[in-house]
Amino acid sequence: MSGEVRRFFVANLPETGATDFSLPEAVGRHLRVLRSKVGDEIVLFDGSGRESVATLTAIEPATCAAGETTVAQPQLPAIHLIQALPKGKKLESIVRMATEVGVDAIHLAITDRTVSRPDGPRGEGRARRLERIATEATRQARRRTVPQIHPPVSLAEPAARAPQSAPRLIFWEESTK
Repeated sequence: MSGEVRRFFVANLPETGATDFSLPEAVGRHLRVLRSKVGDEIVLFDGSGRESVATLTAIEPATCAAGETTVAQPQLPAIHLIQALPKGKKLESIVRMATEVGVDAIHLAITDRTVSRPDGPRGEGRARRLERIATEATRQARRRTVPQIHPPVSLAEPAARAPQSAPRLIFWEESTK
């Protein structure tokens, strides 16, 4: 690989010093497309703030030797976005961009004007897709933590859970301040 070290999401990081850690099939496919070679360094992260530098030991099937696992220091203050459900596929872009700028949690809200109602199997599939988008945006933005995406609830619920001392900002297109 030339230049930068590639980052890949894995659900479970290998133990420090593991010499034969099997990578998920999607990661292996990605490594083959990138024409990675045995000996290349990669970074594995689990989305909870932990990451491990690893060295590829085989490409078919993709395996690696793991280095030391490090834990990210918490970033303060935590940013929680309360987002009303928009129409169409706008939510995917919102999740991607919010993840890239460092949002720690996304609370989906149903308001009086919400048209989109993600219920049943369609809503579950959409939730999994949003999680995949957030995971990929985390990888691309070189973050260590994947933001938590909370299911849609009324607007009042996430606002009430926020600490009273937390600053609250409302972005409204007709605001004059």
